[in-house]
Amino acid sequence: MATNETRSETSRYDELEIANGDIVIYDVDNHRAWIQSDETVTGDEIA
Repeated sequence: MATNETRSETSRYDELEIANGDIVIYDVDNHRAWIQSDETVTGDEIA
């Protein structure tokens, strides 16, 4: 796994759509850091 020093800020976060249609954006280095929303936005819009 890449560390914060080798990973770019935009690749540190990922997003997925769960079964109910909500979007979860999460920090790939810290599984406890995530945002869930029923509104759709891209990661670039909130970065």
